[in-house]
Amino acid sequence: RHLSFPEFKEKMNEEMKEKLEFWNRIFWFFMDAMWMFSNVKLSLILTVPTVITGILTVFCTKKPTTILVDLSMVFWMIMNILWLIGEEFNKPELILYAKCSFFSGIFLLFVVSMKFEDGYQVLVKSFRRYKKPHF
Repeated sequence: RHLSFPEFKEKMNEEMKEKLEFWNRIFWFFMDAMWMFSNVKLSLILTVPTVITGILTVFCTKKPTTILVDLSMVFWMIMNILWLIGEEFNKPELILYAKCSFFSGIFLLFVVSMKFEDGYQVLVKSFRRYKKPHF
């Protein structure tokens, strides 16, 4: 059976999102690991692909609940990066912005869980610990 163009586009978006999520987790994991090992320079370099893959993930779906959950993850990433920079370069004002980013992400998750009928299911699905990518 041949896929129609909209079906093909949706399938490609789903596959692209899985790949982007996979790479985002890898970059984020190593960004945090480099920070833990006091390799701040490499950690800062890894912030770029971490943020890019995180933001691109948001654009791979049209479903409002999933967009909001993905945006909450971007806020979490930004919180993490602001915390890194604030702590390593003695910029306490960035810690305040990191906290604002955290609460923004929590607010989006609250909106998803309270305002959308499928919100709880989307949250559970989105926060599974491991998703095997289909390369």
